[in-house]
Amino acid sequence: MGCESTYMIDAEAENSLQALLARLETQIDPAEQQDIRARHLANATWCDVARPPLLVRFPWDQQAAQTYPPAEAIIDPAKMLTNEFLKGFMQVEKWLAIKDDTPLQIRPDFGIGLVSAVFGRCVEAVGDNPPWVRPLQAADSSQAVEQMLDQLDLDTLSDQDWVKRVEATYVYYTEALKAYPNIAASVAITLPDLQGPLDNADLIWGSDIFLAVLDNVDLVNRLLTAVSDTMVLLFERFSRWTTETNMLPAGFCHQHGSIVRGNLLLRCDSCVITGPLTYDALVFPYDEKTLQRVDGGSFHSCGKWSETAARVIASPLIGSVDFGLNQSHLNDVDHIYALAREHKKHLNLVTPQEDELRSGSLLERFPQGVTFAIEAQDIKHARVLTDYYRNL
Repeated sequence: MGCESTYMIDAEAENSLQALLARLETQIDPAEQQDIRARHLANATWCDVARPPLLVRFPWDQQAAQTYPPAEAIIDPAKMLTNEFLKGFMQVEKWLAIKDDTPLQIRPDFGIGLVSAVFGRCVEAVGDNPPWVRPLQAADSSQAVEQMLDQLDLDTLSDQDWVKRVEATYVYYTEALKAYPNIAASVAITLPDLQGPLDNADLIWGSDIFLAVLDNVDLVNRLLTAVSDTMVLLFERFSRWTTETNMLPAGFCHQHGSIVRGNLLLRCDSCVITGPLTYDALVFPYDEKTLQRVDGGSFHSCGKWSETAARVIASPLIGSVDFGLNQSHLNDVDHIYALAREHKKHLNLVTPQEDELRSGSLLERFPQGVTFAIEAQDIKHARVLTDYYRNL
């Protein structure tokens, strides 16, 4: 599926969605979700909590049978909303079976390519693969980037097809939940994935950008500036549709199935390629510039990025550091936790070992300021994990 697809609503998918929402309306308790969010807020600000939040996740190959391939979901908001409930970050039916500390949330899920789509990249989805974008394929990619930036007009942002699709999806979500007050009061509608300046620049330019850092840094800076400007504009545009302000105080948001401090979760997976010196000198200034313009946020990187942790955690613009699921063990988490404790920053999605959870040593190691995320094999295993944790 490519850029030329038609945006439409399938009647059968719409009927199935309404049946799902009608059933969930009787099962979801807003007061229960309010308690969960209060626990997250206290923990993220280093207040005393009986136990930090524990999020239980399931393997991606164990998705619910009633869901749709992303290639269908990105052209049909009824299918996308169904996926958000059944196989998004909350997997609501599994949550109802275990009642872990997941704050329920949905988003328009068009993958990682929304910002790069503004620069002319095509959002694509094939089968059950997440939406993706293809970077520039030009033999002289530097010249192609220059031409693209010369033609970029952010005043026409509202005319971009994928921007209009996201807003149409927000409209659909808002209207769909109006008839279900328990769901609307419990399930936050959040921002889509806007990535970060370097990740977006990489998606636009391709891997040649990491050579350009050495021999064409002026053009890299020009692209990073344009990407940062685009991120801020999309943040401002899409924030009008989110419902988080009804559930959280100012300065917090829902992302990655959790709650983090700040208004935007900025992703920088590419920092593991640049190295700490290049990141500090070239990339991080754009991260901070972007977060400053949205009144602060959080930082995410997959992989091993411990060498940049001190710079990230010390930034007054960053409230939470997010590892991504099953990624924290790649880093020196104890060292990062010591930095986080010093600056009173929140660590999100720290993956514990099961024996730590069973023995209680996990809470001795990380008594507060950390949100845990652990993968369960199935519902039975998830109940075992949550029972152990609740009884610590």
